[in-house]
Amino acid sequence: PVVSALHPISAYLPLAFVLMVSMVREGVEDYARYKSDKETNRSQVRVVQDGQVLMAQAKDVKVGDLLLVE
Repeated sequence: PVVSALHPISAYLPLAFVLMVSMVREGVEDYARYKSDKETNRSQVRVVQDGQVLMAQAKDVKVGDLLLVE
């Protein structure tokens, strides 16, 4: 008699569990993406400026920069 289909706990508890698991999973994925982005931004790229090829970090590349890709 305590557990019934009409009791609010029997509806909200599974929903809360699914939402918590989903939030934890999204947080783990976001953290992994954050670490991957930091690694990518630290990578070295070749930028062509004034006819010279210079090394720069990917985080310093701006729109309009010419990159040397091999």
